[in-house]
Amino acid sequence: MGGREQGPHPRYRRDAGVRERRPLAQRRDHSRGTSAPKGAAIIALVEPDTQRPEIARNAAPHIASDRRPDVWACVVCHHPDAASLGRLIAALAPQVARVLVIDNSPGQPPLGRHELGQALHVPMNRNAGTAGALNEAWRLALEAGVRYMISFDQDSQPGAGLAACLLASFAVPATRPLAAVGPAWTDARTGKPMRLLQPVKFRRRHVSAPANSLVDVDHVITSGCMVSAQAYRAVGPFDETLFLDYVDVEWSSRARARGYATAVATGCAMTHAIGEKMIPLAGRQLAVHKPQRSYLQLRNHLLLWRNSAIPRLWLLSDLIQTVGKLLALLTLAPDRVERSRWIFRGLVHGLRGIGGAAQLGK
Repeated sequence: MGGREQGPHPRYRRDAGVRERRPLAQRRDHSRGTSAPKGAAIIALVEPDTQRPEIARNAAPHIASDRRPDVWACVVCHHPDAASLGRLIAALAPQVARVLVIDNSPGQPPLGRHELGQALHVPMNRNAGTAGALNEAWRLALEAGVRYMISFDQDSQPGAGLAACLLASFAVPATRPLAAVGPAWTDARTGKPMRLLQPVKFRRRHVSAPANSLVDVDHVITSGCMVSAQAYRAVGPFDETLFLDYVDVEWSSRARARGYATAVATGCAMTHAIGEKMIPLAGRQLAVHKPQRSYLQLRNHLLLWRNSAIPRLWLLSDLIQTVGKLLALLTLAPDRVERSRWIFRGLVHGLRGIGGAAQLGK
């Protein structure tokens, strides 16, 4: 490994020339010692640059717009909607040195130049799930000497300047080194802002997102998450036995156990859609996925009990939330009989320690 950029693997297809990487731009620290809003643990408060209105909207230290930071973006997709994927790539291309599209759709027609634009297409020979796709992206990034990478699902849309906004968070002084940072995202369907899940005395608690802050969270969701290469090397790869659900939770927990922080930069913006649809429930929104996802959610939660990096009380708190969610889905969502079968299968496999993707086809 080193600073020299390596060419793509022979099975990867480049649909446009790769722009030359440029060095990290100088970053200014705008942190200040303002008291934190009540109810949320703040790593730092970030003061907007009032001389730059376009930066002030992002409310974060800025990187000069005429420089290219040493950042890649990775889009993990599975049978993506071509138009949505094209919009995502078009939004990312001006912000990063390279966009990778890790395609978990073996046997499907290859994506065309219209969808890919300047992105590098990386077709997988199997559906490797989120974890496998991210590890492949990081393999390529580390070979090229990349220092930061931001990952996306195919159903997200980043705000203008998101990569620079997140990158600037790594320059904010903190008591613990930052492993991963994500934006404050809003639901693409409802327009409602996210709630943050914060570790409080080894439990997880929902808190509101205070403005212009780096807020300590128990995990950063995969989409919109920027990870440093230094942290990825130290923490290790994503757990491929989990395949999809809890991949971000498990990696974030390992990072925190090794002394790193995971945070949300509330001045950085992104829209994101979770699930097939949302169902209102007691003032909240319940995400409805296909029944197989209920299998993954329960199975992978149970697999996490075998992971010593995750506090037991945190897992107990998450178990209560997981069971409540599954009961609500069995009551309110369609395909109740099929979902109940998948939930039972997830219970059995989770207790027996069976992970991976193979069980999804059985």
